[in-house]
Amino acid sequence: MIGYPRVSGRFRLSCPYGIRSGRRPWTTAVLLVLLTVLSGCVALTGDRQQVLELSQGAQPVYPQAAKDAGIEGEVTLIYTVTASGQVDDVRVLESSPAEVFDEAALAAVRSWRYRPLRRRDGEPLVLENVVSTLRFRLAEAYPDL
Repeated sequence: MIGYPRVSGRFRLSCPYGIRSGRRPWTTAVLLVLLTVLSGCVALTGDRQQVLELSQGAQPVYPQAAKDAGIEGEVTLIYTVTASGQVDDVRVLESSPAEVFDEAALAAVRSWRYRPLRRRDGEPLVLENVVSTLRFRLAEAYPDL
């Protein structure tokens, strides 16, 4: 599940959506559609609210070694959303347990694409320091276990 992204400076984001890792292919498609429809992070730009909407992206893949060992955890990432809506400069801020889920989280977030935002004057908007936490939970990823 993704936490609540935040942006420093005069932009503030809140995001009520979640992503679960390791689902079957058909549930992945359903979750991505729901994610696209229901997702939204609100960017406050002056007196106008804009929604930072995730338009596409992969879910994180639960690492097999972690699944086999029964390990759960989370990874907090920081990144920039470019004027074209691509994710850039993704870095791990914190992970627990360290380095177990980092690559899966990085790969997923690098695939995300947001619908571009524009300022009131029409100029493209770049959002820096967006923070997301991806939680890896076995019961959510593999409900049949």
